[in-house]
Amino acid sequence: MNNIKLGLDGYYTFYYGEEKAEENIVYRFARYCTDLPGCAQWYQLTGMATGYGFFSPNVASDFVVLFELKDANGQVYKTLETPLIQSKEGNMRFYTFLGVYMDKILSKEENKVPDKYERLLDVMLKQLGFYVKRHTGAQSVGVSLYLYDYPSLREFQLFKKPRLILLQKYDL
Repeated sequence: MNNIKLGLDGYYTFYYGEEKAEENIVYRFARYCTDLPGCAQWYQLTGMATGYGFFSPNVASDFVVLFELKDANGQVYKTLETPLIQSKEGNMRFYTFLGVYMDKILSKEENKVPDKYERLLDVMLKQLGFYVKRHTGAQSVGVSLYLYDYPSLREFQLFKKPRLILLQKYDL
């Protein structure tokens, strides 16, 4: 029930934001079940209130794009993690674009990446850098694409921290 409620919470938040949406009977029933005495505490204690009812050591890594804004002397004066996105749709497109890089990595391991596809992704990443440069007034912009690599369970037990693996870097 909790996962149904959380899924619908996400749906209502994304599509309706702060507006009050008319909730359907499934959502009202799921909320009723999760609000029963003891259930809310159980979901919090077990971690199910996060929407993840399991622990998985093989959760996929994610990508991080850093934009380094530089002055006329080439000194970095500000770092951005997103390219000044101003809408939910733009945010979704940006993170979908990053997901395409995972396809590239997996395809490359199987030697299935066409050169045109690889060049297209490079052009798209550079265009994001030019967009940031144009809208921030920076003299130049460094664009770095990293893979956020989670530690394995054994590394986590040894208090290893996640690391960023540099995949591509452009100075524009």
